[in-house]
Amino acid sequence: MATDPGAPQPDIDRPDVAPAETPVPTEPTQPGTPDGPDEMPGDAPAVDVPDQGPMEMPPPMQA
Repeated sequence: MATDPGAPQPDIDRPDVAPAETPVPTEPTQPGTPDGPDEMPGDAPAVDVPDQGPMEMPPPMQA
């Protein structure tokens, strides 16, 4: 089978890329807990601030 020098070669055939250099999927930092956007909503710690309605913008800082 002749290879076309103009055809793109897959990375697995590159001599400078060893199979051991393939990136390993990152493991979650805490085993057993969902990582990233898979977390269940509502798990955030409760904020101990009473509901005061809409927030108002603080006055601008004076330089």
